[in-house]
Formats: sequence, structure tokens, C-alpha cells
Amino acid sequence: MGIVLGIYAGTTIAGFLMEAIASKAMDERLEREGYTYTDKVEKGTAEKIQETLQVGLIMLIPVINFIFGCIVFFGTNSFYKSMLEDGLSDGSIRRKTEEEKEEQKIKKELKKTKTKIKEVTKEVVINKPYSEMTNEEKLAVLEREKSFLLSINNREETKAYNDKGAYKKN
Repeated sequence: MGIVLGIYAGTTIAGFLMEAIASKAMDERLEREGYTYTDKVEKGTAEKIQETLQVGLIMLIPVINFIFGCIVFFGTNSFYKSMLEDGLSDGSIRRKTEEEKEEQKIKKELKKTKTKIKEVTKEVVINKPYSEMTNEEKLAVLEREKSFLLSINNREETKAYNDKGAYKKN
């Protein structure tokens, strides 16, 4: 009985994981190709619950869950094409506007600069005059000074009134 339960749990988990990975991959491809989901919500709460339960219950049936997960995982391209066609026809998917594309580019560049700043702050010491530093190095130095000053400020705020020891009356 334990082996059967283990096989069932393994196929169920594998099916759910394959379904989730394929869904995430299709969403990322949709985003990369310049499409997005529309904001209008036409489905009610009961409809959403019904759809979730349908998929969830199918994924709980032994053997079918694994087969369904494999079909979705390995057939991502065909599912993507049909999802895109259906979404464009019913209005749930639309092309991004130029402003949205520019905003997305700005967000990506901001993430890149943040990671560059983090990489520069990990450097041990920058032995250059301030005027010769790049902007990233200047930001790293300022971040280090900021964290140092905040740590000093936090230590001063957390001191108790009797940190100096016992009170002596003269």
C-alpha cells in the first residue's frame, strides 16, 4: 500500500510541477513577444472556482495526472499557439502599447543597474580618488557609508539608560 501511495504522490507532484512550469514558460513567452493579458475581468468568482476545481480534480486522478502533465509540458508550443489565437479572438490577450514596452525596458535596465551596484558594493576597497570613480563605484562608496552610519545610529538608539554601569552618588 505504501508503494502505491508513493507512486500516486510522485505522479501527482510531477504532474502539477510540469503544469506549473509549462504555464510559466507560456506566460514568459507571451511577455517576450509583446503581448499581455487584458485587465477586464469577465468571469465571476464562481466561474473561476469551477475552472480551478475542474483542473485540480483532473490532476488528482492517478496516471491521468502524469499523462496530462507530460502532454502540457512537451506540447507547450502547440498549447501556446492555441492560447494566443483564442486569447486574441476573445479579447483576453492584447498587444502591448509602445509606452508599456518602454516601461518594461526601463524596468529591465533598472534591475541591471541595481545588480551592478550590488556587485560593486561587494568589492572590498576602492582605492581611487572620488573624482576618478565611476558612478557605480561612487554609489557603492556612498551605500557603504550609509550602512555604516545607520549601524552607528541603531547602536546609539538601542542603548539603555544604565549602559554606563551603576549610578554612584558623590
